[in-house]
Amino acid sequence: MVKIQYSGDKRDKIDFIIGMAQNRFGLFGLEKTTMSEIASDAGMSKASLYYYFPDKVSLFHAVIKKEQEEFFRFLDETRSKLTSPGEMLRAYVQTRNEYFRTFINLSKLRLNAMRELRPMMVDLIETLKGKEMEYIRNIINLGKGTSFFRNLNATEVAAIFLESLQAIRRSSLGKIDPAGIEPADLSLMEAKMEVFLDIFIHGICNRRVSEAES
Repeated sequence: MVKIQYSGDKRDKIDFIIGMAQNRFGLFGLEKTTMSEIASDAGMSKASLYYYFPDKVSLFHAVIKKEQEEFFRFLDETRSKLTSPGEMLRAYVQTRNEYFRTFINLSKLRLNAMRELRPMMVDLIETLKGKEMEYIRNIINLGKGTSFFRNLNATEVAAIFLESLQAIRRSSLGKIDPAGIEPADLSLMEAKMEVFLDIFIHGICNRRVSEAES
């Protein structure tokens, strides 16, 4: 994967191109979008577009990176408005599901194409995992500090929480080709996650908090 450097007066142009690509990928997905179409949307020649991004996957990589940054920015804004650690966990799952829907919409890839793309996105995948782990761990520690949650190992609890969500995602969508995922499939997955949230939050809450919310 070629890294695109954001520097100097190129930054505004690069951000503009990424925005145009984000719109195009959102409408037609990665496979059905061409660099010529993105160049046309951006009002530039294809040769000029290749000056900034050497190929479509590099541009898609930049779009996903932008989505991730917006995801965590929105998470931070949402968390700052909440006081209950339990509601923070719920807000995280809701926002994460919205991000997942966006990714599916941006990619719209066949299963084989998704597998081919994954190695090129490994840095973004690992970055997302690390940031999610830190985000959930911070919520658990906050809940422990206010005695909302029991005194559990925050790292272990965060890992179990994220692994459980991933397991629900796999069990709900793992046998479906990404290009064939329907809104009903996502809604069913999200309903399962809501049930899991109720069980998980109740399980790690202090007894007095659980009784008060029962």
